[in-house]
Order: sequence, then structure tokens, then C-alpha cells
Amino acid sequence: MDTIGTLHLFPTPLSVSAVADFFPVAQLNTMKEIEHWIVETPKVARAQLRQMMPDIDLQPLKMS
Repeated sequence: MDTIGTLHLFPTPLSVSAVADFFPVAQLNTMKEIEHWIVETPKVARAQLRQMMPDIDLQPLKMS
């Protein structure tokens, strides 16, 4: 059976104060490799990604 992709599930922290400290480094590295995100609200998701990974380029990311 061929694998189409991998689904990663990331919890959403309730506080925005230390979002970057919430995720382990390995998980943040995985997040940096993801190009297509399934999110409830793209604007909120982009803001949260910006807090977690300030150096990430959000423009090429697809959010649905």
C-alpha cells in the first residue's frame, strides 16, 4: 500500500504567553517542514505559527 502523506496532530496551547516553550524542539522542526495545514481559522493559525516559529515564511503555506 502506498503512503499518500502523514497526518500530524498538534495541540493548541491555551495561553499565548509562552507558545514557543510549549512544543519540544523536535516537534517545532516537524512543523517547519509542513506546507499544508488544516486549520479552523487561517488568520489565527498564522498568528500562532508566527509566535512559535518567528523565522518561518508564512506566504507559501496552504491553509484549509
